[in-house]
Amino acid sequence: MNSDFDLTEVNRVVYSCISRGCVGAEPLEALILDDSFIPKENWLWDYKEAINTDALGLAKTVLQIVSFYNTCGGYLFYGVKELEKDKVFVPVSIDLSQVDLAQLRNKIKHFTGQSIDITFKDVTYLLKSEEHKAGVIYIPKRDKYSNPVSFIKNGPEKKPGKPLFSPDETYLRSLDECVKATTTNDWQTLFSAREFAAPYGSDNNFDKSNHLKITHNLPDRNLICSNFVGREKILSSLWEWLSDDMEYTKILSGDGGKGKTSIAYQFCRSFIQSPPVNYERVVWVSAKEKQFSGINNEYFELQESDFNNSESFLNILIENCALDASEYEDVSTKQIKRDLKEALPLFPSIYVVDDIDSLEEGEQRRVVDACRQLGSINNRYLITTRKKLAYSSDICLDVPGFPLQDFTMYISSLIDKYNLKEIKGKEIENLHNTCDGSPLLAASILRLYKQGVPLSQAIREWKGEAGEDARNAALKREILSLTPESKRVLLAIFHFVSCSYTELKQSVGLEQIKLVDCLEELQSLFLVNEPKLIESEERFSISSTTALIISEIQKEMAFDHKRLKDTIKSMRVGSSPKKTGNTRKVGFAINQAIALIRDNRVPEAIQTVDEQLRFLSENPDLLLMKARCLASLEKPDHQKIRGLLRQSYLAGQRKELLYDLWFNSELRLNSANGIIEVSQKALDIQDFDKKSWLERMATGLVHRSKHRDFDSEIKDLMEASSCLTESLKLLDRTSKEIRIEELNSLHNLIWSKLEGSSNHSWLTCFDLVLDLIKRGDVRTKMYANARRCLSESLAEGKPSENKKAAYNFRVDRFYCLLDDRPEKDKIDRPFTDIKDGLCEI
Repeated sequence: MNSDFDLTEVNRVVYSCISRGCVGAEPLEALILDDSFIPKENWLWDYKEAINTDALGLAKTVLQIVSFYNTCGGYLFYGVKELEKDKVFVPVSIDLSQVDLAQLRNKIKHFTGQSIDITFKDVTYLLKSEEHKAGVIYIPKRDKYSNPVSFIKNGPEKKPGKPLFSPDETYLRSLDECVKATTTNDWQTLFSAREFAAPYGSDNNFDKSNHLKITHNLPDRNLICSNFVGREKILSSLWEWLSDDMEYTKILSGDGGKGKTSIAYQFCRSFIQSPPVNYERVVWVSAKEKQFSGINNEYFELQESDFNNSESFLNILIENCALDASEYEDVSTKQIKRDLKEALPLFPSIYVVDDIDSLEEGEQRRVVDACRQLGSINNRYLITTRKKLAYSSDICLDVPGFPLQDFTMYISSLIDKYNLKEIKGKEIENLHNTCDGSPLLAASILRLYKQGVPLSQAIREWKGEAGEDARNAALKREILSLTPESKRVLLAIFHFVSCSYTELKQSVGLEQIKLVDCLEELQSLFLVNEPKLIESEERFSISSTTALIISEIQKEMAFDHKRLKDTIKSMRVGSSPKKTGNTRKVGFAINQAIALIRDNRVPEAIQTVDEQLRFLSENPDLLLMKARCLASLEKPDHQKIRGLLRQSYLAGQRKELLYDLWFNSELRLNSANGIIEVSQKALDIQDFDKKSWLERMATGLVHRSKHRDFDSEIKDLMEASSCLTESLKLLDRTSKEIRIEELNSLHNLIWSKLEGSSNHSWLTCFDLVLDLIKRGDVRTKMYANARRCLSESLAEGKPSENKKAAYNFRVDRFYCLLDDRPEKDKIDRPFTDIKDGLCEI
């Protein structure tokens, strides 16, 4: 075929066929030029070489039909094959009896909840003088007054875990693809009249206007946002809301200075430029009287507020739907709403209700309730407020600060506007973190940068006095208006940085019902919902801006603010909140687990740690915490606990808590060797409580001695004596007296075993007793035991010369010990004549 063809004319002819409801060969023949198919698919037609009748194939056909229907209608032509990508399409034989129109209609109804009046026909056409068969499915264009069709169920999986489409997703045709509506432009297309605009000659060119001029009373752009950037996701959500037939009110909520009013304004501008069918007006009403300028660091006056309570708000609506306000001066609120409910649909409008947080809280709720009661399919209300007012995400859209990419564009626009030096990379990130992405606060910092102050210095100064006005404009009013209990909870979260509900409950000293009330109040303004570590436990933090304000007014937040700070400091045993990445996550998990243990919710504490161990399986702190959780169970598995502690030790853990838990597990498992091992490891670390670990080592040695042969038994008991003796110098006077009694009992045990055994010579027994005396056991009994050893050695038979020398050496040692005996013991000297009886052998 000739490569040159007028695609605009082809589109016009096919669109004409769609508009006329043509079902036959005409639209297909419009795609044949010079005995060849136009080598192109687009937003009006699609070629199909086969009929797929499996579940996934049918769902794909449904997806195409819905996409065509939502856009401009179209055709599916069965029996045309793509031979060469985007170049050659040829006829192909196909069994058209496989097309089951009733089945397709049922599937459409099944997946969307709606019916689409598709039509199928077998057609015969000529190509290169030959007859060919094709199947044509005609898809009508959605009526311009109907909402786009969305899916209500998951489609079959195209990949494991990835359905073809999901509930609440809306698709449209774009060029030769079926795409999910995700951008403002997508939704503008869907809500337009979708009339083909042939004169412009574009492949995807249809008129998105409704040929009806929208009236509006929007304020001057310079008063709201002279240079709007980004926010595509929120704007797209607002456009998508126009198809919601269940909720006609939407609330943009978030901190002051995050750009709620600017987003509402930009939505209105795009709405006016590409007005959806069946809307006639945009009405802007505001309770705001003044606005803070970050770049100028001052408030500027706006026009007088349009309303100041729910009653005056209803009066605004009365005036905007041609009712006589004077007739409603003494009429009940319910009757006013009834009349408005009838009159408002006559003037299809979007109402923007800006800054209702300027009103008292009760009045704010009444304004929102009125909007929800009066809303309809073509009368919608977009509200901006700093408070979420406890409404669900179905009605509330949270407005955070700019994401980094949008923030970078915003800063670039300010740099261009004020001819400032370029800001790059890490400096942008630092600026973004400092102001939480707030456009107002960013402009406030750039005010200092504009004066020639280096950015890092500008940020430091702004965190102090230079940024107070902007921060106060953003949040301080709301903070100071909180109840005393809520202020206390907010201060606690400030000190925690990030905390769980249970940690909060244990720190602030509020009963559960009151704490829940406080969190609801704070949730509407300041709290950031942190990612949960486990599903059952909420976590909270606050923005850096809120933290800066609270740091300046801690005394006003709680009468015992110092005590609260100390309490929270004592509760934090994990990594410092100032840490980042995995270290920070580990610290939060440990603190949450400890709080849950204190709250007797040990299984949830274990779950908290396990969630982090999935990603950090060798982290020594998490392994230790897991062991601590298991040890808190009513029936601990000490075998498992010991294994976790050993694993933590091998991973580098050296906290004394590990050795304490390890010792306890070995004790419960009746493992003497385990007790000795962990005690020795603890004694190798200088900073630990040496006295305690010497005692534990002695415990293990005594325990082990009971199950060993005689020599090893005596060795363990002597080593235990050595440990307890060494611990004496670390004890106070009273504890030392108790320890001496313990040592005396141990030495008596050693002597009784030596006395009753034939495994050692009496001279060897003398050596052991002498060691005990030298360690400090200077009881008369011990000297008597030593003398007996010498005496008994004389009865062991005629000694050799070596034995004589050994005997005399020990007698000399014995006399030396007698001479060294403490003064208080020298009054009792029953051994002064020992030489006479012992030396003559």
